[in-house]
Amino acid sequence: MRGLIYSSSVLIASPALAASGPFVSLRNTDFIVLLAFIAFIGVLVYFKVPSLIGGMLDKRANTIRNELDEARNYVKKLKVSLQAMSGVRKKSKSKRHGSLKARVKRLKLKLKKHEQPLTSR
Repeated sequence: MRGLIYSSSVLIASPALAASGPFVSLRNTDFIVLLAFIAFIGVLVYFKVPSLIGGMLDKRANTIRNELDEARNYVKKLKVSLQAMSGVRKKSKSKRHGSLKARVKRLKLKLKKHEQPLTSR
């Protein structure tokens, strides 16, 4: 029973059966909608809209590709400058350490010079 009710409701609510009369008729709304859709697609093809959309997408893809290349180059430059800065930091640290060593050495020499007269007395 339910199957019969379901199948009958599907047949009654079917859009193909909504319009009465022959399908190829200007009084049939489904046929008019089909003609309008075909005309719309024809206008799009006539004005070459698909190729315009394709061109816009290609242009956008190239723009994104260029932006990614710029970002990669920027990151490479930052890595190089980071390495250079770490090298400078290491050099300055070693210079400071070296200058500190030299300073300690000089102070020791001065101390030895000053100690010698004191011990010789």
